[in-house]
Amino acid sequence: MTTLFRILTPLLLADGGSAVVDGFGVVHDYRTIRGRIGYMPGHFSLYQDLSVEENLIFFASIYGTTISDNYALIEPIYKQIVPDEPTTGVDPISRK
Repeated sequence: MTTLFRILTPLLLADGGSAVVDGFGVVHDYRTIRGRIGYMPGHFSLYQDLSVEENLIFFASIYGTTISDNYALIEPIYKQIVPDEPTTGVDPISRK
């Protein structure tokens, strides 16, 4: 992913200049832009050595927020998973 795309999405905040997405400035209106667009990575982008909950906490901290502040956004999915028990690569007997 290019730096420009990261700035326009805005996954990365620009340190200078200006850009507008759908009429909103990427520096001052980045939260509004994030609410209007989405990004789907072409490859798996979570850290596999972290649990689901640890990944959520990590990415929330990057955006200066917390899971509890945004729980309503993830609640339907969050209730269906076991966030503190990684099971990838674990056989069914060990999972139990």
